[in-house]
Amino acid sequence: MKRLVVTAPGKDVASCKIEIEEVPVPTPGSGEVLIKVAAAAINPSDYGSWYRCKPEQCPFTMGKEGSGVVVATGGGFGTMTCPVGTKVGFVGLKKKQGAYSEYVVALAIESVFRMPDDLPVEDGASFFVNPYTAIGILGTAKKQGAKAIIHTAAASQLGRMLVKLALTEGIEIINVVRREEQAELLKSIGAKHVVVTGSGDSYKEELKSKVEEQGVSDCRTS
Repeated sequence: MKRLVVTAPGKDVASCKIEIEEVPVPTPGSGEVLIKVAAAAINPSDYGSWYRCKPEQCPFTMGKEGSGVVVATGGGFGTMTCPVGTKVGFVGLKKKQGAYSEYVVALAIESVFRMPDDLPVEDGASFFVNPYTAIGILGTAKKQGAKAIIHTAAASQLGRMLVKLALTEGIEIINVVRREEQAELLKSIGAKHVVVTGSGDSYKEELKSKVEEQGVSDCRTS
């Protein structure tokens, strides 16, 4: 099978040396399943590790979470919940594996999460990092007594999750995006406050007005 690996770290993502490596398809042991990967997410936690890895760690496998279909099992505890043909999301791979692979082996009871049969398998590729981040951001804001927050780069996958979750959490979000089409996307899923920066500084007064209107305070998540 093929997988992506970092063969030499760099000063940033662009300067990393990334190659396609061919390796044997892994064999699932007891309690493990073999997953044919359909999709894998790219998060800051992913690409931040590419150039921070050490030369002695190379080839460094890439990708922390993904989704796919179970194609074989090693039997044993936990595997009965995800038999062959099951759509799953996976995270926390071991044995120096990465999600940017054609196949991965994962411990069924710990790293594999069954997906609804009617959900497109690719949609489960980002079921862990971004959802937990969204929950953490809004949970921290509520704990600090914030009634509203500002989120930049709000048209990202994380931003869209925040918009949906905020509707049930009683937190207002001032979403900052670069383009009008991104604003329309967010509004279509329930966003009330969207500021488009465009290419100039004219957005600053609108943003200031919304900050005052919603009572945004200096609450921080780190």
